[in-house]
Amino acid sequence: MVVGIIAVLVATLFPVLSSARVKADTVTCASRLRQLYEYTIFFVNDNKQHLPRPTVVGETAKTRPDLKYQDACCWMQDPAGVAGKIDFEAGGLWRYLPDLVARRAVVTCPADQDEPAQHLGHLYPRNFSYSFNANLRVDDMHERPVPVSLTSVKSPSTKILLYEEIGPSDAWGLAHLSLDDYPSARHGTAAGRVTGRATIGRDYFFGGRANFCFFDGHVEPLAPAWILNPDHYDSWGPLDR
Repeated sequence: MVVGIIAVLVATLFPVLSSARVKADTVTCASRLRQLYEYTIFFVNDNKQHLPRPTVVGETAKTRPDLKYQDACCWMQDPAGVAGKIDFEAGGLWRYLPDLVARRAVVTCPADQDEPAQHLGHLYPRNFSYSFNANLRVDDMHERPVPVSLTSVKSPSTKILLYEEIGPSDAWGLAHLSLDDYPSARHGTAAGRVTGRATIGRDYFFGGRANFCFFDGHVEPLAPAWILNPDHYDSWGPLDR
């Protein structure tokens, strides 16, 4: 009888504890995005209002040895040049977070289940959860970097700066919504918290949530279906409209 009572209690408490864990992970994740936002604003204030440049796969301290270029980026990619991993020692945002352990923590959502990064049809292990709006990466006609100013962003309260990606391969994403750059669904219903691309379905699009940090610093948990709705294109589209 005692065993039966314990079983009933466990069955009763498990959903409650699971729900509490989901909420706690969502709050912690949102807090980490706000931290990244704060470091971004520090960067902007130290760089004539210019926002950090998102890096792409293969853009490492070795392939881009110019320290001025590295300091203009949010962070560089892993020295090995592989997709899905970033360099925690090179990049413009790291000057505001000296501790290496803290750097690793601030770019990782606690609900992250290590979904693999996808790049050019291949899957890779990774070490971070968040990406920047790809519209921050601009080149001129000669393929030279063009800084993007925070003052050029219209309606910052409705434009997404940082977001949770299902399996980021680099710091660049969202603005083109390729299969490599889908928003995550780590928060929300249990069914919506997928652990792999193969299980993406209705529960993912409508049941799960991801945290999105806007240019004014506020964070919202939104469903992938909301982001992918054409009516909300302006939330991640061109910054000057």
